[in-house]
Amino acid sequence: MEYEFNKNMMLIELYDCYVDHKLKKENLDKLLTQEDYIYLIVYENGKYLETSQCLVEFYFLLLCQEFNLALLLLQQEYASHLRDDINQMFIGDEKHLIEYILMNREIAKESIKFSLERQLDGVA
Repeated sequence: MEYEFNKNMMLIELYDCYVDHKLKKENLDKLLTQEDYIYLIVYENGKYLETSQCLVEFYFLLLCQEFNLALLLLQQEYASHLRDDINQMFIGDEKHLIEYILMNREIAKESIKFSLERQLDGVA
């Protein structure tokens, strides 16, 4: 029997992590570890991610304050379209980029749109 990995697993776990941190729950040990996230991001050029829409993962990594993982995601070959979009937004502006990303309604709306398309109603 062949097991098919859910490509939304990382996003679901990130959402749980974000909610748990906000609510300060004690069950964080049941979530993916840092090593798990790294594995999902880099394994076979993002085999376990929806690489065409990795903006959602990037956004939630920032919300969870996983800035190193967000940078690792941006460095991947499959995230070149995301890098290009972000570079276009911030050409000539070297101040408060992360804050701008978190507060930018267009980025949030795109992320929510992708989440709904991927049937992750809890994220939206």
